[in-house]
Amino acid sequence: MRMKNYFSFFRVFILFLFVSITFQVSSQINHALTAVSSHSGGGANAYSAANYNDNIIPSFGNLPWGWVSSNGFIEYTWTSPTSINAVVFYKDGRGFTSLVIDYWNGVSYVPIMTVAGSTNNEDSITFNAVTTTKLRFSSIAGSNPNFREIKAYFNSSAPLDASVLSVDSPSFFCSGMQDVYATIVNRGTTQIDSVTVGWEVNGISGAPVLYNSLLDTLNGLFPSQAQVLLGSAMFNVGSNSITVFTSMPNGVVDTVTFNDTLAVSVSTATPPQSILVLNPQLTTVDIQVSGYLGSLDYEYGIQGFVQGTGVVATANTPLISLSGLTPSTTYEIYVRSVCSPTDRSTWVGPIRFSTSNGIPYFEDFTNLTAGLIGPTYGNGWTSVSTTTPRWETETTTGSNNNSTATGPLYDATTPTVAGGKYIYFETSGGGLGSSNSITSPPVFVPLSAGGLIVEFSYHMHGATMGDLYVLVDTNNVSDTIFSISGQQQVVQSDPWKDTSALLVGYQGKAVQLTFVGVRGSSFTGDISIDDVRLFDTVAVDVALDSILTPFSDCGLSASEDVTIAIQNRGLSPATGVSATFVLDGGAPVTETVPVTINPGTTYNYTFTTKVNATQIKSYTLDALISLANDGDSTNNSLLGYSFISSFSDTLNGPTKYYNFENDNGNWVASGINSSWEWGTPSTFYINGAIGNKAWVTSAAGNHNSDEISFLESSCFDFSSIPPSTQLLLYFRTLYKTEIGFDQIWMEYSINNGLSWMKLMPSIASINFYNNTTANVWEGFSVGGVGTWLPVLNDLPALGGNSKVKFRFAFVSNSTIVNDGFAFDE
Repeated sequence: MRMKNYFSFFRVFILFLFVSITFQVSSQINHALTAVSSHSGGGANAYSAANYNDNIIPSFGNLPWGWVSSNGFIEYTWTSPTSINAVVFYKDGRGFTSLVIDYWNGVSYVPIMTVAGSTNNEDSITFNAVTTTKLRFSSIAGSNPNFREIKAYFNSSAPLDASVLSVDSPSFFCSGMQDVYATIVNRGTTQIDSVTVGWEVNGISGAPVLYNSLLDTLNGLFPSQAQVLLGSAMFNVGSNSITVFTSMPNGVVDTVTFNDTLAVSVSTATPPQSILVLNPQLTTVDIQVSGYLGSLDYEYGIQGFVQGTGVVATANTPLISLSGLTPSTTYEIYVRSVCSPTDRSTWVGPIRFSTSNGIPYFEDFTNLTAGLIGPTYGNGWTSVSTTTPRWETETTTGSNNNSTATGPLYDATTPTVAGGKYIYFETSGGGLGSSNSITSPPVFVPLSAGGLIVEFSYHMHGATMGDLYVLVDTNNVSDTIFSISGQQQVVQSDPWKDTSALLVGYQGKAVQLTFVGVRGSSFTGDISIDDVRLFDTVAVDVALDSILTPFSDCGLSASEDVTIAIQNRGLSPATGVSATFVLDGGAPVTETVPVTINPGTTYNYTFTTKVNATQIKSYTLDALISLANDGDSTNNSLLGYSFISSFSDTLNGPTKYYNFENDNGNWVASGINSSWEWGTPSTFYINGAIGNKAWVTSAAGNHNSDEISFLESSCFDFSSIPPSTQLLLYFRTLYKTEIGFDQIWMEYSINNGLSWMKLMPSIASINFYNNTTANVWEGFSVGGVGTWLPVLNDLPALGGNSKVKFRFAFVSNSTIVNDGFAFDE
């Protein structure tokens, strides 16, 4: 098979089961901070529900904020009853028009009030106090409203108001005598210097405690709450009740009594709170358990086993070491805490884990079922979530499989045969920046291994492509080893790309790879992966990493250097590497690299033979390397590298004018399936030039399918022009394309094409883009057949820059083709 690019990732499977015995009621604080926030639909990750109550209120127009789908809801959930009588909404650019505030009465949601959103950035709402475990903002009207923060308060105006905030312990415990702690709080407007705290366990009263230290008001200089040791009591096996209550603050009757008492239920043999899978190897694995008291019962078996049929054992330490397992196998384990033979917690599980695969490891997803959406896929692969964007398995058909204009036509394993399988990141749901990850099973690297090579294939075609990150994980330590941003294949039929990494220092460890997909702005951003491989390094392996020069520039010379970067990915020094380049399909130039390249290093070799790049055009350069006994020759070539030699142009006085009658103006066409040509248009819609010649996407026919092409201007030296000088762009155009799919726009560069920016219409522009939302030309030019439209636009401040270029960019899909786009004068 072909060598892919190499990475390594370690991931340890964690399951946290959060069990808390801290039961809170209201105080004069932002109670939203102690709630779990969720919403229906809406943003994820950088725009998720967690941003509503993260105690970060950015300035207007800045992240972080969360957004919720139109007419959706946002919900706050507390672990114990909490009193609320005020809410503050910090809005951003998409404010809500109305919403309903509801509270949970234990059975159903009850409306409190309907709120109309104002035009302010902040809305403060008060209402009669409710005590609840859930507060919901429902029927949120508006266009996907977003919030920088949502606070929830209980504001008390009572002069004396002592209250129980939480019962803090016992939490993890077995039956017998246990200490009881509680936290009391001053919610009133007067300082409290004494308060009586009563308590009982299972209906048996303990001796009241007189707390006679200062409890300041909420905004005072001193603490407004304190934790109090109430005493010890006998706790029975199973469920126990604790009641704590305050009375007589400052020796007088409390002015607010509804929040004086807090009753909770606690149980012995608390279920384990955290279960962590460590050190998965070929036949062994460690299970780390925390958040319990006593010993542990556990039962495990192969994934899907029925409890009662697995292997059952007891552990007296938090670390459970399992052995005698089968390599490359997924298991499940259940765990419970044990105080005594008659006092056990409920089971926690199943917790899924996999024993390690050995190296070499290869996964092409061929035996997985198509259409799986996780969180498990088979062969030990797992994902974080099944909510879009998400990772899915797919079978190829040789044509567009899922969303239009994104994704591959074939898989990487059988790149010309339908029926192959791969995994892809489906982006038809979620928002900008939403992410999801998929993780490989563990792969054990033996102590005898050399460096670990990780490789895989990827396909990233789509106009709104996001990012792909690859992580390597060993025992909960993750490192990002590779990132790929933006579209990598310009058309769907483009071949998959391979990438690889050499990792050292992983001997004797299990590693996992995690692929993290990050969604772009829309659905045309599907990311595909295939042919994942991990293997030991070979003694001899050199790879051609990149072509460094020549690169696009103004007025390239007749003696340009050709420089390539050569990596030694093997274990032995590389001597006598042969290097070859071919310019525009001409005669090969072969030279011997005169140095020894050590393992793990990269050497930039410049050929002694120069290339002549004085002709104004787009050049294609192929490069190859070879070495005797090279263990992998699939990474030894880079084909189709391109660069442009541009004409160095100037303004003719105050104006540079092209009429394209006698020459092509030194404009250069490039890109994929380019149909740009200088000539006389003769199609139905574009049936002539202003004079005799113009630039057009195919003079006598239609533009090409799946075209991503560019037409690039000369290189202008504006260094003598002050930045404040206004520059204007004028031309005439005529176009006919498939609206919504085939589009044209203009870009400019101030660094000779190293980077490009879209040229945006100015306030005074004329006919500069007919789709002013997407800022492109598309569809039919409004003048009709043969009618050239004048186009005028102010240019940004380009004075002072010495290498300025302009270009037209054109994209088309694989269906309808039309006359295309032409410009003149």
